[in-house]
Amino acid sequence: MSSSKINRLLPLFLVLLVALGAVLCANPFGNFAFDDDFSYSNIALNWAHTGAMHYNGWNVTGYLVHAPSEGC
Repeated sequence: MSSSKINRLLPLFLVLLVALGAVLCANPFGNFAFDDDFSYSNIALNWAHTGAMHYNGWNVTGYLVHAPSEGC
């Protein structure tokens, strides 16, 4: 490989290395909720226990279509 090609690719490798380092530092492989998962889980759990859907008021408009379709 010529030195000019290495010099051209070095910034790309540095950016990829920094991005990989940031991902590893953030540890995205944990078992934790994202966005509205906690709210949806609460609604689904209440639905399973009571047989009736009780919205908790957090982002309700999204659940009007989303939650009932998950039960099918």
